[in-house]
Amino acid sequence: MTDSKRRIFLVVALLISGSALAFIAYGSLGDNMVYYMEPTELVEKGEEAYGKSVRLGGFVKLGTVEWDEDDKDLKFTVSDNKNDVKVHFSGSLPEMFRENIGVVLEGSFTKSIFLKPRELW
Repeated sequence: MTDSKRRIFLVVALLISGSALAFIAYGSLGDNMVYYMEPTELVEKGEEAYGKSVRLGGFVKLGTVEWDEDDKDLKFTVSDNKNDVKVHFSGSLPEMFRENIGVVLEGSFTKSIFLKPRELW
């Protein structure tokens, strides 16, 4: 094999390897991404958002946490400094949950409850 053929073979092999690696990395990245809306985006959707499953991200607004330990009932407000969304969660309180921290939650957006999460991170 001549030097020019070796170079061509090496370049082709590197291109194929690089393409395969990029494909694997890109495919895995998309599976691990968590997409969520901020309160402003959810409010802007209006009627379109009601009854659908959504992920909401923001921070727990100061002074809004109401926790009933006996009933395991939690009410609080998620904010993005522009809009607020009231949340009603039933279940065990996550250990790290407190006011003024970032949260991501998944649940249903309704007119009466605003957002009723199934999961709270």
